[in-house]
Amino acid sequence: MNELRNYSGLHGTIAGSYDYNLSTVDNYSDLDIRQIDVSVGADYKVDDNFSVGLGFTYLRYDDNERGAYRHDDSGDAYISNVSMSYLF
Repeated sequence: MNELRNYSGLHGTIAGSYDYNLSTVDNYSDLDIRQIDVSVGADYKVDDNFSVGLGFTYLRYDDNERGAYRHDDSGDAYISNVSMSYLF
């Protein structure tokens, strides 16, 4: 093993050389994605200063091209929220 030293006294080792195979790099951004995003919500004004709200969001993400990473990124998300607002 070769040892490297620099002027600050830090050192590291070189374990060997690498032969990088970059033949599939052009496929990394070969994407086939479908995405759906649907949101609904409502607010109810209780009085002049106070209101409450409800909301729901559905997200669908389909990754149809698994590409070079070989894992599936598809999935669903269901998000609901409740809000209260008070104006001072």
